[in-house]
Amino acid sequence: NVKNVKVNTPIEDYRSCGIANVGIEKMTPAKLANTLFDEFHIFTVAIDYANVQGCRITPNVYTTTKELDTFVEAINTLALRV
Repeated sequence: NVKNVKVNTPIEDYRSCGIANVGIEKMTPAKLANTLFDEFHIFTVAIDYANVQGCRITPNVYTTTKELDTFVEAINTLALRV
């Protein structure tokens, strides 16, 4: 429920797993991926297809809670810029 943030991942349990796709309104997926890496040192993959525009987020068992918090903070920061 963050203004300008679009979660493209389905919320139904049977359609979700350890991967997500998130976008920022008025920011291309490539720009989002580059900004996350350049400013926050977060590597993502830009996905830009007809039905999904955003960055693939793929945490794993070694991803710490602090790293997830850093990602959420980065997305919130970028959402305020547009």
